[in-house]
Amino acid sequence: MNQGTPINLSEAQRMELERRVGSQTLDARSVRRARIVLLAAEGVGNHEIARRLEISRNQVIAWRGRFA
Repeated sequence: MNQGTPINLSEAQRMELERRVGSQTLDARSVRRARIVLLAAEGVGNHEIARRLEISRNQVIAWRGRFA
């Protein structure tokens, strides 16, 4: 299964992304993007991220690439 571009997060980046995921005020798109990056950093494959978040694999690939 395609793992995609490896994502290595600093502690500060991880904390910021986790803050965004837990935010009550951010729009859903921003939260979804943060979730994509966090799951990718955990080594979850593109297909599985797409399945879990109910989005297209292409969206996962795009946001993984943009972050990297």
